[in-house]
Amino acid sequence: MADAPAVVLVVALFAVFLVGLPLVAARARRRGTGGGDLFQPFEDLWHPAARRALVEVHAQDEQTDAPLPGDPPFRV
Repeated sequence: MADAPAVVLVVALFAVFLVGLPLVAARARRRGTGGGDLFQPFEDLWHPAARRALVEVHAQDEQTDAPLPGDPPFRV
């Protein structure tokens, strides 16, 4: 009986973890970052190539579409 509070604490922490993980995943999906600010340090440590690719994708997303030579003029 003396171990009952410890067991309850472990079960409660496990429940918080199981509820928190889907919330973090939903936040990452909403923001569209694939992990976002929360997992950024871990991604930098264990998979730096993915981080470099993500930086490149964001840089390409921010670029504006410039007309190519020979394209017709843009009309509204």
